[in-house]
Amino acid sequence: VWLSVAADGRSILSASTDHVIKLWDIGGKHLIRNLGVHKDMARTALYMPDGLHALTGGDDGEIVLRQLSDGAVLHVFQTGGNGAVNKLAITPDGKRAVSGHDTGNVIVWDLVNNAVLHILTGHDWSISAVAVSPDGTRAVSGSIDGTLKLWDIESGKQVRSWHGHEQGTYGAVFTADGHHLVRGRRALPAGK
Repeated sequence: VWLSVAADGRSILSASTDHVIKLWDIGGKHLIRNLGVHKDMARTALYMPDGLHALTGGDDGEIVLRQLSDGAVLHVFQTGGNGAVNKLAITPDGKRAVSGHDTGNVIVWDLVNNAVLHILTGHDWSISAVAVSPDGTRAVSGSIDGTLKLWDIESGKQVRSWHGHEQGTYGAVFTADGHHLVRGRRALPAGK
């Protein structure tokens, strides 16, 4: 259900309905190794900026920091009553992560101290998109409720909110300069 390409373009991380996180070689087109499993569907897997670790999330409500070299688990972040981890983003410096949950909450994680920095509320439905600005200071979250919210990562304060697509926001990215957002919605059948 998720693919992430390494910064050097040599490998891919995958997260799957079979609960397994896998590391694939692009050039040789083969599986390098299974990195581990989640207790339920694995929803997302991202490379950490250092290129040595991965951060993975799943329906089990866990975010796991793993070594790419052998899949060793370095830390498990428990999301508690916030539910499944639908989406995940990491700041460019690797010090913060932002997770979106099926409860509609967004969590900012302090990856240095292995702690929750903020729990951000305001969406009425499940989170379907999260992204972090190129400078690592802002995050955006999108929900199937049709809202898009911009957050200050360090303070946890909402900077702005938009009501967009009635069918929900299913993807969001910042432009490279960090001044604009691109968002997507679910495609509807012709005639709808």
